[in-house]
Amino acid sequence: MEIRNEDIRKRVNMREIYRYLGYGAKTPDDSTDMMIREVLGDLVRVITPKNVYKIYACSTSAAEVVLRGENRSDRKSVV
Repeated sequence: MEIRNEDIRKRVNMREIYRYLGYGAKTPDDSTDMMIREVLGDLVRVITPKNVYKIYACSTSAAEVVLRGENRSDRKSVV
């Protein structure tokens, strides 16, 4: 599964960005908001994801991990 930069931009949570910048639940003024969005646009254009993950339905025991609908695998080869 390849992640494109457009996918990353769609997942950006602006409220979280504002919170990390110290705005709490408030929205910054228009000038600051425009600057944040400009920097975010520059960042999204140049970043490259380095890893991807997928969540699988599974169960575990002391010796193995069982993926639903998959073959059994030795725990050491999965973890």
